[in-house]
Amino acid sequence: MSMQWAGLNWWRRVGLTLAGLALAGLGGCNRAKSTALDQSTPQAAVHSAIRAISEQNSQQVRQCFLAQTSAQQAYVQAMGRLMEAAAAMAEKLRARFGREAARDVIGSGGPSEEDFNRFVEGSQQINGSQAQLTDSLGHVLVLRSVEGAWKIVPEGSGSGEPLQRQTDVLNAMAGVLTDVAADVNRFPEAQDIKGEILRREEAVLNSKDK
Repeated sequence: MSMQWAGLNWWRRVGLTLAGLALAGLGGCNRAKSTALDQSTPQAAVHSAIRAISEQNSQQVRQCFLAQTSAQQAYVQAMGRLMEAAAAMAEKLRARFGREAARDVIGSGGPSEEDFNRFVEGSQQINGSQAQLTDSLGHVLVLRSVEGAWKIVPEGSGSGEPLQRQTDVLNAMAGVLTDVAADVNRFPEAQDIKGEILRREEAVLNSKDK
């Protein structure tokens, strides 16, 4: 099976929602100055999450997700670990191979900012403290208002895979990036690193399917 890093198959099978964009954004260069979150409406909350990811602000990204239960907290922590592992990998790649190589290895093949902006521009249903945003392809993000702040509900977004599975995959993929980053100097080309990540990614996803 051919897999693209953080690509469409990842989106469909694991439902990582904004985590895919988190990886796509981390191939870039410097972190922009952080902007305050706007969670006053569901669409504003999603837009803020996109911006926080593009600014590589993992703390703000965590604040964009509902984390009331232990399972939700574990998911948010795992997503933060993945972002941090991807950032560390990108830094090593930039130092050895340059910015474009880092962007290609970490940020290729995944959901784009345009993909997630479709949620901001798509249909919206609000029922009390819960909202559902649906893009033109039928992908869903569920949000809940907590003390006036709209937050993305991990269980209600993406492919509908069990939250524990999503969390396990996030943690496993953070481990893949950490392990490959530790051996980055043994790879002669950036494409060799990309191939190794793809190979390990496929093994992780296949093992979680069993």
